[in-house]
Amino acid sequence: MQTFLITESTWYLIAKEPEAGIPPRITITPPFRIGRREGFDLCLNCRNVSGLHAELLQEGNQLLIEDLNSTNGTFVNGSKIRARTTLKDGDTVQFGQSTFTVACIGKDSAPEQTIVGNPAELAIPETTEERFERLLKNGVVPFFQPIYNISGNSKQRIGYEVLGRSRLFGLKTPDQMFAIATDLEKESELSRALRLRGIEAAESVLPAEMMLFVNTHPAEMDCVEIQESLREIRNKFPSRPIMLELSEHVLYTPETYAEMFKVVKDLDVQLVLHDFGAGQIRLAELSKMDPDVIKFDCALIQGIDRADKQRQRLVAAMVKMVTELGITPMAEYVETEAEHETLQQLGFELVQGFQYGHPSSIEELVDDEPESSNTRNDLTRELRPLDKLKKLKETGTTELPKGNVAAKVEAKLEDEVFDYYATVSDTKDAKWLREQDDNCYTLQLMFAATYEEAQDFVNERSQNGDYAIYRKWSSNREWHVVAFGVYNSREQAQAEATKFRDTGHSSWVRRITAVKEEIESIENV
Repeated sequence: MQTFLITESTWYLIAKEPEAGIPPRITITPPFRIGRREGFDLCLNCRNVSGLHAELLQEGNQLLIEDLNSTNGTFVNGSKIRARTTLKDGDTVQFGQSTFTVACIGKDSAPEQTIVGNPAELAIPETTEERFERLLKNGVVPFFQPIYNISGNSKQRIGYEVLGRSRLFGLKTPDQMFAIATDLEKESELSRALRLRGIEAAESVLPAEMMLFVNTHPAEMDCVEIQESLREIRNKFPSRPIMLELSEHVLYTPETYAEMFKVVKDLDVQLVLHDFGAGQIRLAELSKMDPDVIKFDCALIQGIDRADKQRQRLVAAMVKMVTELGITPMAEYVETEAEHETLQQLGFELVQGFQYGHPSSIEELVDDEPESSNTRNDLTRELRPLDKLKKLKETGTTELPKGNVAAKVEAKLEDEVFDYYATVSDTKDAKWLREQDDNCYTLQLMFAATYEEAQDFVNERSQNGDYAIYRKWSSNREWHVVAFGVYNSREQAQAEATKFRDTGHSSWVRRITAVKEEIESIENV
């Protein structure tokens, strides 16, 4: 490993698609202001650009960019900036629909920047296109950050957000990856690859019930592109719960969102609206959009335990409003136990942040699984019913089921007896589910407890015949899944889902066809 010294000086903005009246290369002389109004250093006549949008500043020999409370935000390498940000040569900045590459020409005045790398890799003569293709082929490394449910004074992991990293020098971070993708106008292709690689890596390791929150890029807000990407994912992973994250800042109109909503719901994907509270969406529009989950903007969350009573009351009112609309409130960037406790008191259901876990590779997630202390724990790590039966045989169990592998199994392992129901077809109340229209909806609830507890739960809320209970095995526990009720529309199911929130159990709206496919995947092993 060797160290190389690089120095830089004069800065420019290079327009990706030069607009009328704007030169292709603009010299930056800080302070440099960008906005829609006449008289600024860069005037962009675009409805998505605020009157006074952003400013470029200089501190020493560093170039920085700051968003000036614009309506739609300022993006650097595809990510919205939330504070003053240092720019580097090759970075991409976006104001509304106008995109520019930051360029530095000359090597006179900038501070030395140390780059550590492999000389052999740095010496590879490679075009930008070749480097990007190498990134897509084998350079993407998915990372996963856990998400927890904290409703009902408990804390239960329910999924992960899929994040992206890279093995390639100079392209380690999402910002660096999207910078090269932007230069080639292939942001959508990279975003699609990050989603697919993440779900592929998770599928064989993470429990089947774990939700995967996947991201989008502003460049792919084309319903056709999203539909093709999600259809590819659904064809490969028909049962995995998928949560698609959309930014409030790229949903310029409720109509845009409504079109996106229809596309993804047809593929049994749930929608997450993030950065809520920092953009332009109003309450009346939110009720029409009907997302499944809302991630509150970090400015509302960070330091909430130390915030004044007025801010806490404001956040509590927003959480109450969101919950009454049948939407699950979520907080991210949670970093302390004090923030966690305050958010729980304010009514948040889902949380994410360093308080609960840092982003990890799939290998690290496997290593984090608790080691088995006995044979029974080894068995519960098996995901498929057939694998479980094979393991039973290996341990010397004498009584194995005959015929259907979903039959009841009684096995004595270290003096413990347990019952095993593999599929919904074995429950007496399951026939109704198979007879329902594929386009109808049901509510899914997860119980990491006993079959009897799940049975008692539904008995308190229904008459016989409108629910089913089946088991799924995760990497370290057994789940009892309750499919509860059948509803003709998603709106009807969502309204019913709100009634479960006081019980401490999150209910998720699922299409009947997706639940049937999940059950069939268990039966056909």
